[in-house]
Amino acid sequence: MMFRSLKLFTSSTAVLRLAGLGCKIQRTMSVKILDGGLGSELQYTGVISLEDELWSARPLITGPHLIKNVHKSFLESGADIITTATYQASIQGFTESVGMSREDALELFALATRVAMEAVEEFWAENKDKDPGRQKPVVAGSLGPYGASQHDSSEYSGVYADTKTKEELKEWHGPHLEALVRSGVELIAVETIPCQIEAEAVVELLKDFPDTKAWLSYSVKDNQHIWHGETFVDGVRAVVDSEQIVAVGCNCCNPSNVASLLERAESVVGDKPFVVYPDKRKEFFDGRKLGEYQVPDLERLVTSWIELGARYVGGCCHTRPEDIRQIAEVVRKYNSSL
Repeated sequence: MMFRSLKLFTSSTAVLRLAGLGCKIQRTMSVKILDGGLGSELQYTGVISLEDELWSARPLITGPHLIKNVHKSFLESGADIITTATYQASIQGFTESVGMSREDALELFALATRVAMEAVEEFWAENKDKDPGRQKPVVAGSLGPYGASQHDSSEYSGVYADTKTKEELKEWHGPHLEALVRSGVELIAVETIPCQIEAEAVVELLKDFPDTKAWLSYSVKDNQHIWHGETFVDGVRAVVDSEQIVAVGCNCCNPSNVASLLERAESVVGDKPFVVYPDKRKEFFDGRKLGEYQVPDLERLVTSWIELGARYVGGCCHTRPEDIRQIAEVVRKYNSSL
């Protein structure tokens, strides 16, 4: 298995393209636009189903070009950062679902990065002269929670925190994180984490890759708690001091809870920015809906998140390219005022 040998954030180009990553949060720091729901967008095209144990990672085997098309749709809508199709990818999932070897499973992480980078290169070749003020988009490697691989919706309970030790979670995440780092992504999106112990495990793993930066985003059940029951404030406090964590926040949640969560955590986040990308709609793998959220005034909502310190803003499940376009309009209005 061949990976590109690449240390992250060692070139001036990478630093400039990710202006603001790792910097102290200031009112003059511009906001970066994230993409939307990659998996749900693939569902809309009919190429995957929510019941598939590999979900958004399935087309890495059956049709990587389908993933690239979705990446490009979010780039065309204004995304500054797109995430790889590895949220539900795992050695366990690939070996058990399709009988793949461990080596071939890890190679799919590299493939996911290549697909995303190709999408950026193709988009940029066609669009770089159309908006002179826009920076070239970058790729974040999605590192999803252990629960996503179990296909039992435990990413929305974190129940495995009651039986898994931190060392066991590190052992599970380690090969996936290493594969993403070696694939050349420009940062890691540690996302939809439902329990504090898992967040702590990944932050400890990051120390093995000292040049790697990441954001860490919890999945939350209300305006105060992450899914396993710890408070969001405690979850933020547990990871915010890591120099490798450039932002901390929430995703895969009700957008109406975001402002309250950020307000509660303002006192512990210090100078680091928040990252937020809530759902438009949520459903479980067996078809049960958790909720379809109404957002009557998106501009007001996004503006409130920015005012509370969010500097990475996008959407999660069922957030479509047209939704990212709306968010981009709000963000660009804010950025133009700096």
